[in-house]
Amino acid sequence: MIHHDTPHELRRTFLLECGAALHQFGTPTHRMETALASLAMRLGLTAQVLCTPTSMIVAFGPMHDQQVSLLRLEPGAIHLEKLSAVDAVVTEVINARLRVPEGLERLREIIAAPLRFGPGAIALATCSSAGAISVFFGATLTEAGASAAAGMLV
Repeated sequence: MIHHDTPHELRRTFLLECGAALHQFGTPTHRMETALASLAMRLGLTAQVLCTPTSMIVAFGPMHDQQVSLLRLEPGAIHLEKLSAVDAVVTEVINARLRVPEGLERLREIIAAPLRFGPGAIALATCSSAGAISVFFGATLTEAGASAAAGMLV
């Protein structure tokens, strides 16, 4: 067991906040369940995890004496940059290169950090990508314009 010097409650908090962050940044529920179960085991926690698109339930402890945490989660958008950063923190904690308190601090910094690009930049990138991809597939100039407009709407 790793992180045995970290208080049990702090390890539980780290696991719950990791789950909330993974959900917020676009991890599918079945992957969240697998990831959190593995993280719990590596943190020395006994846990059963159930995730849905709008909630996360984690039952800590043996079946006859469990403490249940329920988190109501709002569906989030996919943010690959933040998702990758959360994954890196979890990996460092699992591999004992980072202690749980520091991992929790980094996790909270990732969640609180503003997105790198605003809505205007994202819309422009989506628009130009859609137009460029259509040209790759042999679109005419008119079709490329229509694809760019559709990309902007999406």
